[in-house]
Amino acid sequence: MGHIYLVGMMGSGKSSVAQLLAQQLARPAIDLDQEIVTREGMSINQIFQERGETYFRGVETKVLKTCAAQTDAVIATGGGIVLLDENFAIMRATGTVFYLAAPIDELFEHVRGDTTRPLLKQADPKQALRDIFAAREARYKQADHIINTAGMRPRGIADAIMSVVKGSS
Repeated sequence: MGHIYLVGMMGSGKSSVAQLLAQQLARPAIDLDQEIVTREGMSINQIFQERGETYFRGVETKVLKTCAAQTDAVIATGGGIVLLDENFAIMRATGTVFYLAAPIDELFEHVRGDTTRPLLKQADPKQALRDIFAAREARYKQADHIINTAGMRPRGIADAIMSVVKGSS
């Protein structure tokens, strides 16, 4: 199966679910955003403010390539990783991609008031979230598996993914 990649919108639970899945599978958990912060020595917010989104996306691809070359892991990606075809190709070639599909209202509840989300620093953050989702939804749906997470907690999401993983091994 290779790596297990978790994609989806900010607030969909990718980081929490990755930790739970990694424990169940006895694999390392990798959070790409954390890897970027470590590599760059600054927060995602700072990278966006000082260097811009284009720079961030380039670093994101480099970090993805580095992580993809490591031992099989559960990898929580940033919400925008699907914007570049190259990233999707890397993920598909080295593992299985799961899209954590959550309703906008739930996503907003998870990210409301979170000042670490540079793309939500708008007058109407909920509308910004809707716009981001509209721009990315078709890309997310290209994942190998779609997990509808509506009303689910991270443990339930991890269990749903485990059912798929066990069924394909």
